[in-house]
Amino acid sequence: MLAVPRRKARTAARLAWTAAQRQRLRAWPWTERSMARRLASRQPASSVVDGPLVSIVVVGRAGRTIPTDLRATLERTTYRPIEILISDAPAGAERAAVMEAAIAGAAGELVCLLDPTAAPLRPDWLGHLVETVLGGAVAAGPLVVRARGRRPVPATQREPDLTLLSAGIDFARTSGVALPRHLDVGGDPVEAAGRVVPVPAVALTCLLARREALLGAGILAGYAYDGVETGPAAAPHLDADLCLRLRSNGGGVLLDGRATVAVRTELGPEPPTPLPAPSRSIPPPDPERATFLDRWGPRLAREVLLDVIAGRHVWSQQPLTVVVCGGPDDALPNGAPSGLDWRIVRVGAPGELVELGAPDFEAADVVIVADDQTEILDTPTGLVRVAWLADPARPPTELPEYDLLVAAASDPARAVAAETGMPLVGTDLRSADGAHVLHHALVEWVEATRFAIRIGASNWPNARTWGDYHFGRMLQRAFQLSGHPTRVRLLRDWGSDAAARDDATIHVFGKVPAANRSGQVNVLWQISHPDLASRELYDDYDLAFVASGPFAERMAALAGIDVAPLHQATDPDRFYPDPTGPHHGLLYVANHRADRPVIEWLLPTEHDLAVYGRGWDEAGLDPRHHRGVHIPNVGLHRYYGAADIVLNDTWADMRAAGFISNRIYDALASGAFVLSDPVTGIDREFDGAVPTFSDEHALRAAVEHYLAAPEERAALAARGRRIVLAEHTFTQRAGTLIAALQPHLDRHPQRITELPS
Repeated sequence: MLAVPRRKARTAARLAWTAAQRQRLRAWPWTERSMARRLASRQPASSVVDGPLVSIVVVGRAGRTIPTDLRATLERTTYRPIEILISDAPAGAERAAVMEAAIAGAAGELVCLLDPTAAPLRPDWLGHLVETVLGGAVAAGPLVVRARGRRPVPATQREPDLTLLSAGIDFARTSGVALPRHLDVGGDPVEAAGRVVPVPAVALTCLLARREALLGAGILAGYAYDGVETGPAAAPHLDADLCLRLRSNGGGVLLDGRATVAVRTELGPEPPTPLPAPSRSIPPPDPERATFLDRWGPRLAREVLLDVIAGRHVWSQQPLTVVVCGGPDDALPNGAPSGLDWRIVRVGAPGELVELGAPDFEAADVVIVADDQTEILDTPTGLVRVAWLADPARPPTELPEYDLLVAAASDPARAVAAETGMPLVGTDLRSADGAHVLHHALVEWVEATRFAIRIGASNWPNARTWGDYHFGRMLQRAFQLSGHPTRVRLLRDWGSDAAARDDATIHVFGKVPAANRSGQVNVLWQISHPDLASRELYDDYDLAFVASGPFAERMAALAGIDVAPLHQATDPDRFYPDPTGPHHGLLYVANHRADRPVIEWLLPTEHDLAVYGRGWDEAGLDPRHHRGVHIPNVGLHRYYGAADIVLNDTWADMRAAGFISNRIYDALASGAFVLSDPVTGIDREFDGAVPTFSDEHALRAAVEHYLAAPEERAALAARGRRIVLAEHTFTQRAGTLIAALQPHLDRHPQRITELPS
């Protein structure tokens, strides 16, 4: 075997690797030199060479070396006067804080934030940016390209040098959520050179703005801020955040294609290769994306969706994508309706059951469902869901999970809309103007203030057995009848990207606290578990309500936010007198638990005692008393209205703290006579219409007395119903919540400043 010296072996290997890279480079459609010539030919020289002082602020990253030739590169800039402020972020220091301090200490009227990895390609770059900002833009940025390398092309590089890393930033829509992205990554910068165009945001690799505007934005904290150093993989959340804050104070952001900076990605050590993410159904959290959505979710979602519905495409380049499931073939055919910039996608043939988990919905904005068997619950909650009543007798399942109801105007369609509280879009999608009517309805829906109701159920099969689920649905209906689109969000959806779109959240508190977002108004409504209340819990919300007067007073003295009493309620359209259910002398609807002595106190009994709920068989209840494990909520009023006595009991801590069970409000609205344990404040709440018992003797005596006095029962039931209808409906509760929310909503603008036309 021929021996090769170690140095020669390394040299041969390096040359072979470099040759392989050059071979790959030759496959690209342009060379660096030709690209530079073409780019220069499209970028006219700037005539602006003097004006206000510009402070060029360069803040390095901890552990990274600022290039020694950067100052010399900047000093060749033809615009004057300038000052150059270069500083390193000390190890462990937040780079944003160092940058804000540098901006505050700058002397210039204008400040240019420049990443230390970036260098202008032409000396007249700054003159162009100054001209653009002085012309009225709140901020301007150049094209960002990949710099010519000083070492062999890394194996991970997928685009040639001098290709685009950013031609501004717009917002991609995925599953109904708008997220920032660099435009034209890997593209030809010559296509964008020489043009000054409005964009939602520009890369912070290089941004020029007035110093006072930057200081007024006050926004840099909360992000790692690595610019676009990682190229196409960069997540431009900070870039978009800063530009949105600047825009919010008035003015547009412009991409100035007459200037170009190149990012030298080879400076410093190579970034470590990320480890592959573990296989899981839920992606690992992205802290920067979460921070961005926390701050901008509602306003940005509204701005972007209105932009694409109108077909302007300033905020997002993609057309509005509408997925149609089922329905007649002649309705909204593939393509775009006349005069509307829509992309229509049909999924499945008419009558075909569609699985709504397909990739089609990841790129969708609106989904229209006509098939009454199509399951909607597992589609992204960021989509605008439209139920199409082609046949009002066969509406899609889970109607409360839809946002709009479309149907030719008719009494059956209006009845369905009233039942859910959804707005009815009166049109036939097969008609010539059907799409345009839907277009206007979408605009109205997006412009409205949206609410979310958080409940603690973790999945849909279990949710329907929770009292909080039905509580949430009835409150949802009341909000929607008042003109506020509302979604019930399960525990698994509280922290989703789509949930960031809601303007306000109402947390029907069970046991789990929520992670609230600063861009939303967050309301706590504690209807149970007083043992879990604390100042820390309450102070994470903007305001709080408590389903108990005495407990609300206690928490108001303890918490640092406004706290007010707001008792539970009922929906008289769901609970009304209808004595057609099975007749029982004594009716008890509740699951078994250890601290529930009511049934034990009554047994044995010769009366017709009917118990409905889970766990009673295992507890040994006589089967003649256990009549079922569940009564559907939609039919519960029939059971209440047909019973002689409806029994109620309460958790011991809730009873002492004055939390009155929702069961009492529902039963009274159904015309029932209710016998309850002595909850603090119950006599005042219902003016004595609900008699109480405190022990076994009192319970048995009350049962015997009221079973023998039907006229007295009827009089008390009628009084209780009048009080509930007058003071304790979800319509009234929704009105109270909306009035309390409004001052907080007024401090959260609904829109971001419009881009210049």
